[in-house]
Amino acid sequence: MNWKPIFGYLSSDYRSWPSYLQAEQQVITLTLDGGGASLRLVLENEYGIESLIFTEVTLSHQGEVYLVQVLRQDTICVRPGERIQTDPIAVMFEAGDQIVITTQLAKPTIITSGIVTYSDQNISVKNSYQNQVEPQEKRFRTRQENPALQFVYGFQYLEAVTDAKTIHFFGDSLTQQGWLMDGLKNRLREEQTDSFGFVNLGIGGNQILVGTDQPASDAYLRHGVSGLLRFERDVFSLAVPDTVLLYHGINDCLFGTASAEVIISGLIHYADIVKRYGSRLVACTLTPAGKSDFYHPLFETKRQAVNAWIRETSLFDSVLDLDFLARDAVSQVKLADEVDRGDGLHYSRAGGHLLAQGLPRVTLLKILGE
Repeated sequence: MNWKPIFGYLSSDYRSWPSYLQAEQQVITLTLDGGGASLRLVLENEYGIESLIFTEVTLSHQGEVYLVQVLRQDTICVRPGERIQTDPIAVMFEAGDQIVITTQLAKPTIITSGIVTYSDQNISVKNSYQNQVEPQEKRFRTRQENPALQFVYGFQYLEAVTDAKTIHFFGDSLTQQGWLMDGLKNRLREEQTDSFGFVNLGIGGNQILVGTDQPASDAYLRHGVSGLLRFERDVFSLAVPDTVLLYHGINDCLFGTASAEVIISGLIHYADIVKRYGSRLVACTLTPAGKSDFYHPLFETKRQAVNAWIRETSLFDSVLDLDFLARDAVSQVKLADEVDRGDGLHYSRAGGHLLAQGLPRVTLLKILGE
């Protein structure tokens, strides 16, 4: 068995939305989809403007509390731009177990790097200061801008010594929000008993071909650098996954000026990288956005061309045809109401689960190579 990331999200650049925290405590609760023999954390401050200094970090499992150290030191400092691994902790765990990670900031800190998700199925976070609960909307600019988001700082990935199959899910907000991933996790647990681990590599607003799409309003990269620049780094820098689940391109169709052929060339670039590493590659078709304020007829033309290519190419080991499952029965350029979160583009919690439930079993299990 090898060290593999079995849980986590990609961090995002929030230097344009700084959060001003007290010397607070953060409690993160994770529910695991795989088992293993040892654990360690990956801590990050990739887009930080000042160091994260934790006087104490602990990991709890089934009533046992373990002190988390780096190079056998209790105080942990994660400097701006850093991502560090903690010392291994010997702990046996199984799928379905909960892990609780507690961090204590040493002093008031400006937070500009972290992970965000709508999902609370497998991750939840609570913040407190001087034993008083601190609602996230009080301190976190991201939560003030979007009350549905959870924000986690410092922690990025949980790594384990495990034989679980790993899936790195690469994409944009449709990936990052977490509800489709949650639905896929539930279906996989229902359909088979193998251990697995998902890592969410979505960034809201991200595109294949260009970087952040709002340079006038965001001098930093809250929407990420282009997929062409980040794909290999984000997918393969920690470990080579068993499967890359690819769901990218809708923002290129909505906001970009490139043709469908150029967007497809970006997807081919991804496939070439995955082939070099030897991982399985599963792609998703792009879902409709006909009710979105961003919709325009050229988007639909591009989307249909990209989807036709995704369905027909031999570059993918399997395809999840989310477009077929998500579209309205009458107007196929629109999301079905039962899938739509309300903006015509993103999925609701129920919608993400409905898409996963609608996948044929044989298609679903190809995510794990079954």
